Amino acid sequence: MTWTPDQLEAFLARRRRRNVAIAVVLALLVMLFYAITIGRMSA
Repeated sequence: MTWTPDQLEAFLARRRRRNVAIAVVLALLVMLFYAITIGRMSA
């Protein structure tokens, strides 16, 4: 399958947005688990 330069650029832009969204969700989960751990240690 050969893509035109416009199609390739659109694909790469979608991939970048998806990767950023996954990174944000992962960071939020890490912060949530950290907060839960600190909360349980304090109790």
